[in-house]
Amino acid sequence: MWAAQVEAHAARHPVTVPLGGFDILVPPMWQWPLTGLLALLCEDDATWAQLCLPGGEHEAWLDADPTDEDCDQFLVDWENATGQNLDTIGRMWHVLDKWADQLESDLVTHCNGLDLRDLWAEHHGPTLLTWRRLGVLYDGLPGQSLTKTAQANELGDAKLAELAKKPRDGYAPMSTTDMILAELVDAVRWNNYILQRVNTDPKKANQVKAPEPYPRPGVGRTRGRVASEQAQRLLAYMRENQGATPAGMWRDVGELPKTS
Repeated sequence: MWAAQVEAHAARHPVTVPLGGFDILVPPMWQWPLTGLLALLCEDDATWAQLCLPGGEHEAWLDADPTDEDCDQFLVDWENATGQNLDTIGRMWHVLDKWADQLESDLVTHCNGLDLRDLWAEHHGPTLLTWRRLGVLYDGLPGQSLTKTAQANELGDAKLAELAKKPRDGYAPMSTTDMILAELVDAVRWNNYILQRVNTDPKKANQVKAPEPYPRPGVGRTRGRVASEQAQRLLAYMRENQGATPAGMWRDVGELPKTS
């Protein structure tokens, strides 16, 4: 929230940033030429200052004769004053360089018709589409968006398979319907597991692994253990009765005698 509030003002007005005893008035980013932004992303601070600072401010920059450490602190102060982040800008520059058409379409489809051209428009256009906001919207695009799909297609099957093996970090957005479908997937997997286990040679039954729950918020991994005592007793009953299920409803399983 703070970055968005700071940015709402800084996107339209210059900000004052200290540098070596001078106060440098930095114009808003929509006034910078793209070559100046590219120079900043390439850590060519002197070229950025020459291209993006007006005459008097550039002279103050030269009088300050900043060291690399001074420039680093200057950029940190500029980020704090504007709500921007150079890492985000560099990341989005790469996305636009490769998937600009897809991202333009996704902003219209998934982001209430935002116009990518506002990024370069005066005052960042009526939607105030700054680099920071573009990064937030891009991160929120669904997996079926054109941009994310194009990126996945470029990775190829081998790379996607490799990434799929890595531990997940958090959860994807899930609606109530998604949660119900996840529970249905778990139920089908457990039915398949039970049938496979009771029809397996008892000596090899322990080699049949219990299914992991479908990843969703609030449901942890079972780490290969049967979920409940009731399920264990059901398996034992079916194993001793050639795969037959007990009479009555599933709730009656709790009344079965315990097996040794």
